[in-house]
Amino acid sequence: MNNMNLFKINILKLALIGLLSSAAFTATANNGENTEDININAPIDLERYKYIALVDSRNIRCVGGVTDLRAYGELTYGLNQNLFTRAAYDWGKENYYYPVIDRNNRLNAVCKSSDFTPVSGDINSDLRFKIFIPSGIQSLKVELSGNNGDADLYIKQGTQPLPFLNDCASENIGSNDSCQVNNPTAGTWHILVHGYSKFSDVKLKVKF
Repeated sequence: MNNMNLFKINILKLALIGLLSSAAFTATANNGENTEDININAPIDLERYKYIALVDSRNIRCVGGVTDLRAYGELTYGLNQNLFTRAAYDWGKENYYYPVIDRNNRLNAVCKSSDFTPVSGDINSDLRFKIFIPSGIQSLKVELSGNNGDADLYIKQGTQPLPFLNDCASENIGSNDSCQVNNPTAGTWHILVHGYSKFSDVKLKVKF
C-alpha cells in the first residue's frame, strides 16, 4: 500500500471517529437530566418583557425617558424585528413601556415613557391616561406644566379618577399642578387632566 492510500485511510478513520464522538455527545445531552431546547432567537414573551421592565425601572439607560410618540415608534420597530411578541407590544403600548434597542437589534432595557405629548383641551374636557407602576416603588409623581389656560390634575389607582373621587388632586390656578403618592400600590394608575378652562400645550410628566 502506497503512502497516498494510507493517508486517505487515516483521514477516513479520523472523520469516522469525529462522527461517532459527535453522536455520542448528542445522545448524552439528549438523555441527560435538566436539558431543554432553548431558541435564543425566539421573541421575548409578555412575562419576560414585564420582568425586564421591573428590573430596568431604574436602569441608567432609562434616565430621561422619551415621549410617548417616540416610545410607540420603538415598540413598532421591535415588533417588526420580531424582538418580542405581539402581547408584549400591546402591554408596552398600553402602559407606556418601550424597548431600548441597540444598533445590533438587541434589547438592552425596557423603560417607561416619562413624557407625554403636550395636551390641549376645551373647558370641561377630560383627557385620560394610564401607567403601570411596578412593585417596590417609593414615590410616584405626576406633573402638569404650562402657561396657556387652566387644567386640573387627578390620579387614582385601579379605576378612573373623578374630581370628587381620587387618590390625589391638584387644582391650582393655571396649568402647573402636581400629585405625589408615596409607596404607590403596584398596578395600573389612571390620570385625568380636566379642563377648568380652555388650555393648550400643557406638558404631562410622570416620575417614579
